[in-house]
Formats: sequence, structure tokens, C-alpha cells
Amino acid sequence: MKQLLYQSFALLTIFLSHSTFANDHKVWSVKAISPNGEKILPIKAFSDDGKMHKVKVTFNEMNNVLNVKVLDDNNDVKHDVKAVRSSSDKHHDVKAITANGKKLDVKAITADGKKYDVKAVKGKNNSLDIKVVTPAGDYWGIKAISPNGNVFDVKALDLEEGGELIHIKAVPQIYK
Repeated sequence: MKQLLYQSFALLTIFLSHSTFANDHKVWSVKAISPNGEKILPIKAFSDDGKMHKVKVTFNEMNNVLNVKVLDDNNDVKHDVKAVRSSSDKHHDVKAITANGKKLDVKAITADGKKYDVKAVKGKNNSLDIKVVTPAGDYWGIKAISPNGNVFDVKALDLEEGGELIHIKAVPQIYK
């Protein structure tokens, strides 16, 4: 009986957490937020010709782990966004990967056109924070924000140790 009660509670919790987002929009924004919260910058991918492409999160009603993608003007998926494993002891690069394997830069862009690097910050486990690194060396958080105001963290999930590419996902925030 006690086990059935726990299972019922767990299912109710999953249902309620899922239903919180079930009526949300299919495309969420990806933004860099300064440490003091006063500045918010869009995240974009840049092709070799300098054209900017939208970096967004695509919402899937079946999953609370959301995909970070480059979208075209019709919100159709063009490219995956991944962390590319590097030999740096601090960061992995974040790139958009085309169907033919070409790597496009992913940057935060200011109103006056300055571009800041987006990196996966190495840590002690397989969940890496995705951050903007400013020229001064400051780290800004990157969040996925729904049109209804839901906020998810953007993380790299290193599930395949040794592989060149690391999945980047938006996940519900975990409060300690």
C-alpha cells in the first residue's frame, strides 16, 4: 500500500510538472543574462558569409529536456547546436553543426554588434554550464525562456565520454 501511494505521488508529480509546460509555445528564446540581471542578449549562429541565424529551443510535449537548435525564418530546424570537445582545461566551444558537418560560430550579440563567445564550462560532472564569456572574462548565464515566461537552464550533457560532440539541451532549473 505504501509503495502504491509513493508511485501515485510520483506519477502525479510528473503529470503536474509536464502540464505546467504542455500549453506553452513550441519555440522558446535563448538569451544570455548578465550576472546582475540588467542586460539580456540574444544568442545567434553565424555562417561564413556573416548571416545571423536564430538559436532557439524547440519544445516537445513528450519531454522536459528540450532541444537547442538553429531555426530558419519559418521556425523550421536547420542545424543542431552542440559543444565541440576541446583540449582546453576550462571550456568547450559551442557551435551549430550543419548537415554536412560544417561548424558555425554561436555567439551572444550586443545591440551595437559586438559578439561574445558562447562556451560550455567544464565542471566536475557530465553536466556543463553553457555561458557567455565576455572580453573581461565574466561569465553570463544562458537561459531558455518561453513566451509564457517559463525559464530553463541551458546545459551541455556529456553522456558519451570521448565523443567529439556534446549534446546541448534546455532543462528545468534545479534549485538547491
